[in-house]
Amino acid sequence: MKNLRKIVGGTLLAMTVIATSASAITEVPNGSVILGSKSYSLDYVNDPRNEAEISEAFAAANFKIYVRLFSGEYVDNATEQPVSASLIKPTTYKDSTGEKAIDGSGSTTEELEVISIE
Repeated sequence: MKNLRKIVGGTLLAMTVIATSASAITEVPNGSVILGSKSYSLDYVNDPRNEAEISEAFAAANFKIYVRLFSGEYVDNATEQPVSASLIKPTTYKDSTGEKAIDGSGSTTEELEVISIE
């Protein structure tokens, strides 16, 4: 019975960690556009319904656009030259499902205190 409680408790803990990290990602996904501190999926940027938002972000970014290619490489959109990922620090990512925080840590888990699994 103790083993069953540990398995159930462990499963519940894992599900809690997954649920709490669903609104954060660790890095900009491949195939994204970066405008200052904001990043967007290509689909989101190309949707005419988002034109005003994208135009505003573009102006706020001093008209500088970076793209994360599907290969994972970052490029300056104007020069098409590679750019170091360390220079690109967006804090949010937005696609058709909504906006997510980018924590940049490489981990989406949060520290949780386990009181008891018995």
